[in-house]
Amino acid sequence: MAGINNEQAWNTLAVVMVSLMLVFVSTSPAFALGEGSRNLLLIGLMAGSPLLLLFFPAVNWRVELAVVILILLQLLLPALRHPDTMRISTFLFSCLFYVFFLVYTRVLGYGAFTLDHFAGVLKGLLYAYFIVLLIQQICVLGHFPIFNLGIGYDGIHDKWKLNSLMSESSHAARVTSLLMYVYVSVRKLQIPDYSLRNSFILDGGVWVAFLWPALTMMSSTAFLFMILVFLSFVDFQRDKLSLLVVIVAIIPVLFVVRQLPQFRRMERFARAVMTLDVQAIDQADNSAAQRVVPSLNALEVIGFSSADDWFGHGVDADAELVTPARGAIVITGGAFSVWINYGLLFQLIFWLFTFFIIHNRMNIGTWIIWLLYVFMYGVINSQIVWFAMIMMYTLKYLQHNEDPAL
Repeated sequence: MAGINNEQAWNTLAVVMVSLMLVFVSTSPAFALGEGSRNLLLIGLMAGSPLLLLFFPAVNWRVELAVVILILLQLLLPALRHPDTMRISTFLFSCLFYVFFLVYTRVLGYGAFTLDHFAGVLKGLLYAYFIVLLIQQICVLGHFPIFNLGIGYDGIHDKWKLNSLMSESSHAARVTSLLMYVYVSVRKLQIPDYSLRNSFILDGGVWVAFLWPALTMMSSTAFLFMILVFLSFVDFQRDKLSLLVVIVAIIPVLFVVRQLPQFRRMERFARAVMTLDVQAIDQADNSAAQRVVPSLNALEVIGFSSADDWFGHGVDADAELVTPARGAIVITGGAFSVWINYGLLFQLIFWLFTFFIIHNRMNIGTWIIWLLYVFMYGVINSQIVWFAMIMMYTLKYLQHNEDPAL
């Protein structure tokens, strides 16, 4: 009996810890924001998580080995070639993310956390984002102090551009879109005939909780990332009509939202990006340009011919070498920051590692997720990057448990 109770206690601990990690990596409440908008709650959890390494054994040696290689390279490459740029604080902050991910894979691998648990956490997070945003919108309507107000809020020109449970609205759009994408994927595993139509019948409340923020938080990012959710209903391997069904479902929505200012802004910005003209991109949408222009400017810095191209120019070298976007607060190399700072060798290993974690050969949507959440971010110390990796790793792990062929 004592042995059974002990096992139940460990199962409960594993479920609680996985759920807690998922919640903390998916949110960034305003009261927890520290210097540089860092999530102090998440940092605190990451700092304490290594203790769990003592109690939960490794379950995926390929992941463990890849993380160890990345940690060693991130330490040695700048230390040996550009020691004057070495920052222990930056390295330790990266280690927090690496080790936190390792701990998560071990606790998840204990086997107590199930698809039902995962669906419950995802649903709870989607409802939480919806409720907090609704409270914020009521505050705006009633001219009350705004609850959980994040950074960069403009109450004059973009008073409805609210952040819900993340630090800013564009981050909230990314998080809620991936939460819904993964939730739909989980429900498809639970319910074999979980079609787009059935999802609205069975999970109408969840759809409201997702679509209300996507359509009202006034973020053009939300419209772009909504595509991910509809892609989750496309099964290219089994049903060639799936894509047509999704397109037909999206068309009426597009007719409605095309009149919204944030959609028109996204449309103008997309056209400008197609030109690859930095000035045109900046004029179309300076805020969105902060995420695209640095990558275009970084193309003038990266190369294949020098030792620095392969082994890095040093920590934060992109801030000195890359031409900043207009109005940029932080200067980075965009999608190529890691390449500039740590070299192409490290960048390739990091790309391969994150792609292995996120992609599913049966689902092209996971390739898009990797491009939008990892490649375009271009940095290591980002909550959004590791949020995407943890969510997709969990989905793949539980999928494999349900059907080893997946």
